Formats: sequence, C-alpha cells, structure tokens
Amino acid sequence: MRILIVSGVRHARDYVPLLRTLPGVEVIGCADTADSPFAEDSAALAATTGIPLLDLDEGLASCDIALVCSEPTRHADLAVRALEAGRHVVVDKPAATDTRAAERLWDAADRSPGLLTAVHRLYSPQIARARRVVDSGAIGLPLAVDAEWLAAGGLDGSTVERPELVCDPALSGGGELMNFGWYPALAIRHLTGLEVEEVVAFGSGAPHGPLFDGPHGAHGVEDAAVLSLRLRNGVVATVTVARTPAGVGPAPVSSSLRVLGSHGHVLADEDAPSVAVRGADGERVSRQVGGPAGLTALRRLFTEFCDDIRYGRTPLVTAADMYAAVAVVEAGLASAHLDGTPVTPAARTANVYGSGVCGDLDAVAALVAAVGGLVPVVGDFEAVAAFATAVAGLAPVVGDLHAVTAFAAAVAGLEPCEGGAWTCACHAFPYGRRRAVAAACVRQWGVRRPRRSCRPGRCCGWTCASGRRLRGRHRPGRCCSST
Repeated sequence: MRILIVSGVRHARDYVPLLRTLPGVEVIGCADTADSPFAEDSAALAATTGIPLLDLDEGLASCDIALVCSEPTRHADLAVRALEAGRHVVVDKPAATDTRAAERLWDAADRSPGLLTAVHRLYSPQIARARRVVDSGAIGLPLAVDAEWLAAGGLDGSTVERPELVCDPALSGGGELMNFGWYPALAIRHLTGLEVEEVVAFGSGAPHGPLFDGPHGAHGVEDAAVLSLRLRNGVVATVTVARTPAGVGPAPVSSSLRVLGSHGHVLADEDAPSVAVRGADGERVSRQVGGPAGLTALRRLFTEFCDDIRYGRTPLVTAADMYAAVAVVEAGLASAHLDGTPVTPAARTANVYGSGVCGDLDAVAALVAAVGGLVPVVGDFEAVAAFATAVAGLAPVVGDLHAVTAFAAAVAGLEPCEGGAWTCACHAFPYGRRRAVAAACVRQWGVRRPRRSCRPGRCCGWTCASGRRLRGRHRPGRCCSST
C-alpha cells in the first residue's frame, strides 16, 4: 500500500517511522496545499525522514491511502479532498472539530469509492480485551462507564509540535477536550453500542482560568474537563480529560476505562497494562495484556485498514462513529461554556440517499449477502429496500447494526424492538455478532453460559435473538411474543 502524508504538521514525525516497519507499506511522500499555513512543517518532515515533497494533486494521484496529519481545523477539508480524488483515507484525531465538518466528511465518504477511518485507540490490547469481556456476557448488561484520559506536559515540544496546535482554537478547534475527548467518546460507543442523548460538562476554559500553569489560559481554552453523559436505555458515563504538569503513569498519556455491569465490572488500564474483571460473586481476575497501548493500537490500526481495503471490509471506526464522537465533544464544549447546562449532541441532518436510509448501504449490502445469499448493487436503494421488506423477520448479522435497523424501520414500516418484530441497536449487542446476541439474551436472566436459543415466551425487551442458525424454530430478530 502506497501511503501519502497529507500535511506533515501533527504526529506525522511519529507515524512515518512506524509505517516503514509495516510489511507491504510504502510512504511515497508528503504533500500539502499551496496555501497551507504550515508548508514549512511538511518540508521539514520530508527533509528529516528522507521522503519526497510532492504537489498535493500529484501525490493523491499516486497513492492508495492518504494519511491526513494537518492541524485539526483542516482535517475534514483535506480528508474530503482525498476522498473526492477516490483515495482511501486515514485522518488524524479528531477527524473534525465540529459536526458540520464531520457531516461533510460523512457525505464525502458515502460518495467516494475509497474507505475512510480515523486514528483511534480501539485496537489497544486493553480496550480490545475489555470489548471481548463485555461481548461474552461476563459482567452482564453494561450500565455505566468511567473513562479517564490524562496527559503529562508535552507542550514544550516533547510530544506536541507547538503549543498552539492544542491551545489555539483557530488551529485546534478547542482545548484538551477537543484534543483528547475523541478517544473516550469512541471507546464508550465501542463498548456499549449506544448513542449519547445528553451531555453535561464543566471545564477550566474561559471565563474560568486553567487549573494548571500552561498556555491554555492565553487562548481561553480548557486544560481539564469533566463530562457526564446520559446514553440510551438509561446507561450513564463519565469522562475526565486533562493535561497535568506531572504524569500519573509511566507513559506521556495515561488512560483507563471501567465498565460497570449488572453482574460485575471490567477495568482496562492502559498504564499497567492490564485488564481486570470482577464478577458479582466477588471473584476477581486480573491479567497483564499487551505492551505499549498507543504504539500497539497504531500498528494494528494501519495493518487492519490495509486489510479492510484488500478484502472489502468495513473499518472498525466509520464515518458514523466519527460523527458521533465529534458530536459528543461539541456538546461537551457547549455545555462547559454554559456552566453545565445539559446539551443534546447534534444529529446528522443530511442524508445523501434520502427516503429513510440512515447510514451505510455497504453494511446493508453485506447483510443481504450474509442473510439472503443475494448480491445487490451497493447503493441501489430499490433493491435493498425490496430485500428488507422480504426478510423483515431476520436479524442483521453483518455490518452497521444501527444503520440497518433504522433503514429497516423506514423502509419496511417496522418499529425498533419495543416488543416489536425487528431487532434494534441494543444495549449489549453493538455490532451484530451472533455470539454477542446470544450473550445479550441469556445474561438478561443471569445465566452464566450462553445457550443455543433464547427462552421462548420471555421477551427481554432488548434483542431476543440468539439462534445458532439464522433460520430455525426460534427466528432471530423477533421478540418472543408468547406468554
């Protein structure tokens, strides 16, 4: 895979050496727009790493993947330009600094033949293991999440190229909440599969002063923030982000995630690094997992994205996930500016396919192929709509469950599972995995081991679907209707 660095401003000096260690990957150069305010950064990166400095159009014509590493406020513009050129795109975090830009990015991804993803930490061994624990049903239904993301210094050039890339809203879009809030927002969505309905936040930005002695105050942005989130189905979460003078762990950034469930909890500590699970019976299991979380997650992100391209898979983080994370951060900033007034995250307003299609038709096409053995034209609304109507009793098993559910509800006239007939984007069944569906059903009743099928006559109110086969005595996707 030929990778072009698009604007070598943020993190590119760390990404290039890593990319060069990956088999089958070639960094072909660095390019930026003619009017870039940081053209010298791209030139310096090219000189330091020995890669060619290219014209942007020339570079996009020659690459397979565009890796956007500009200042955050230009992330979306450059990513859209690369998508419109038909390239696959990885955009640095945060993918956008407001939901308007995130929506443009989503629209461009829907139109482009290229795949889109963004830099995230969901591939860290600790978060990946925590996800498997949640999917297994070991802690029951997730009810609350607590996330911390704390950075130690770094604005002296040791980890941040220049302070204004984090502190100047014209370049960064905000302070540390914009800089780091992206990570926990994605992780909470990944571990619960739920949309955030309300955000309450407090931060140290103007009119308040920064908590610590740093450059944030000069720009009126926060160096620390605390968010309280209300998710669907009554689930709650808290997020703490800050840049402190001294580190709280051995790495420049310390992070932890704790998921509290109905039958236990799991703690993913990226500093240890370890994952600890405690059940309702008091039994505790703690294991060291993986090595350096950041480096491991990045290495796997680039490797998996190359495989996504080769095999036509949907990336772990999609445009929909990016929009949701940006919306949470945007709502947090708005709430903090209003001294903790509750704010509802923005919802996507545009829909390029129209008529009720709420997401990724590639995911719907994958569902069709997996469940119906059919191969419709991706993006063919009529073909997919006809299929959805015909198989309304079947549960989606592949792809973006949220998009498929909304699509089915709109096209087939079905309601999400409130005792109805179509499976919903449920509490503990984020991505349509059969094993996760089984676990979601049986753990509602406190069963330790997943069974082959759910109990007839007992609708759990979430997603009563766990059959070993898609077709059989108890059809997946239908809530139990008998009493």
